[in-house]
Amino acid sequence: MGGDALIAEGLTFDYDNGRALHAASLTAPKGEITALVGPNGAGKTTVMRILAGLMRPQSGRAEVLGVDVAHDPRAVHQMVGYLPDFIGLWDGTTVARHLEHAGRCVGLSGAEAKLRAEKIAETLRLTEKLDADAGALSRGQRQRVALAQALMKKPKVLILDEPASGLDPEARKGLSELLRALKDGGSTLLVSSHILSELDDYSDHVVVIRGGRIVRHASLTAEETTQRIEVAFVGADNLSAALAAALPGRTVRVLAPDRAEVEAPAAPEIHAEILAQLIAAGLKVAAFSPRRRRLQDAYFETETAEDAA
Repeated sequence: MGGDALIAEGLTFDYDNGRALHAASLTAPKGEITALVGPNGAGKTTVMRILAGLMRPQSGRAEVLGVDVAHDPRAVHQMVGYLPDFIGLWDGTTVARHLEHAGRCVGLSGAEAKLRAEKIAETLRLTEKLDADAGALSRGQRQRVALAQALMKKPKVLILDEPASGLDPEARKGLSELLRALKDGGSTLLVSSHILSELDDYSDHVVVIRGGRIVRHASLTAEETTQRIEVAFVGADNLSAALAAALPGRTVRVLAPDRAEVEAPAAPEIHAEILAQLIAAGLKVAAFSPRRRRLQDAYFETETAEDAA
């Protein structure tokens, strides 16, 4: 597929109480899922609203599938499905009416909107709620209705601000499966959350924002050159000294009196060598687990780098 579906360059945005974005730049590749992560107040929602064509920055530019957001926001609205952090649904109006209205707004006929609403409701486990008053739904159910509205237009790009907020564990699992299915179908997704574990299952890339500045942009699926190996021991005394003697020159971090983490090249033969060195040193290895790089690793590496600066 190739190329970037979303491009933001030098976005600066000011609210009345101060600057929210400081020349923020990011990209989101076509047909992949990019996680936008950062603490509350970091600027995630502001970036997403600008990319969705709902706000204009003081400076910088944003582009969606080659369309400049400032020059043609209506075209962007047709391509983007946006789930806001605040869910606005009408009291006294059924879920079905909400979805069908969303479909009519993007040009579907009444019959097409009804069929599309029923299909999406089935996917999001909302079929039994189609005739329910949206104003009487739980937070998690309202979240699913809002996501369903965003999907009614069959968007090429989905911008989802905290989509798992208020969902129970079963619904979160279903959301992960849905987002992966949308990606497999060719959609591009930009998803924000401050709960990193929610994003780890399906994200291909991570963009870290802090204080309105993009501080990291990394691939989570690129071939790794290094890995972290978690090792558990039985009956280890003075583990730090024992590991320094057993693995000279290796980067080792003691996590607990009986657990450590070893950084090594992502090569099975080197992992086997490390395990052999540990056993030869008389250490009793209970578990030896190389693990893939996680979104949390990329996120907290930025904290470490900032602390060292």
